[in-house]
Amino acid sequence: MLTRNSRNLLWNPWHELMNIDRTFGPFFGGLNGACEFPPTNVWTSDNAITVTFEMPGMKAENIEVSAKSDTLTVKGTRVLEAAPEGAQHLRQERCAGTFSRSYALPYKIDQENVEASYVNGILTVTLPKAREVQPRKITIANA
Repeated sequence: MLTRNSRNLLWNPWHELMNIDRTFGPFFGGLNGACEFPPTNVWTSDNAITVTFEMPGMKAENIEVSAKSDTLTVKGTRVLEAAPEGAQHLRQERCAGTFSRSYALPYKIDQENVEASYVNGILTVTLPKAREVQPRKITIANA
């Protein structure tokens, strides 16, 4: 038996399956189609913080990276292809437009030696820790 939803339309289980982000989005980082772009991974070692950004299909010239003291900012513009003439989108999940993400870093960084590379849709930014926050090995003297 078919039931009606709140918009007074016939319930369609396929429609619900196609809109699964509405049901599970809050558990996996999405909320009502909100887009957090670009997805990011961050890790640290003794000498540096490394941040990777997943940006498939973007051009390096459309990405701007800046680092200042203890903040990393990545900005850019993501352009998506239009539907061919006479066609219409049935579903469009890829985000488009201008984005900006800033990250407060847990340590001061050496701004002069920050490196960035963009390979196969992955932007990797390596932020060397400032010398004063890097661990220093201390030699124990024999008494």
